[in-house]
Amino acid sequence: MTSPAESAAPERAVADIAGIAGVADVENTLRQILHAVSTGQDNRIGPLVEQLGTLIESLDPADKACAATPQDLQRVRNLWKETSLAIASASHEASTELQRIAAGRKTLRAYRP
Repeated sequence: MTSPAESAAPERAVADIAGIAGVADVENTLRQILHAVSTGQDNRIGPLVEQLGTLIESLDPADKACAATPQDLQRVRNLWKETSLAIASASHEASTELQRIAAGRKTLRAYRP
């Protein structure tokens, strides 16, 4: 017969794996967003951001068994910063291009008979 501590060990191992998998999923999704931004696949970014939100909501910071290591958290923070900067840069580039297009249209309207 197993003691309660022994029977809880497999459950704790599963929870540890789930926590690590959760952080790994967040990291993987951030990498996918970063790749989509850098390759201009704008149609993929929205669904990936929604997926990231779902993954983050599913993580339970109060669950000590699923706690990520400081190295995991630092990797995710670094990826988050990199992704945020890439999205901001892409947004700025798109805004600049839209301003150029608007200026071009205005110029064309001025020279039309």
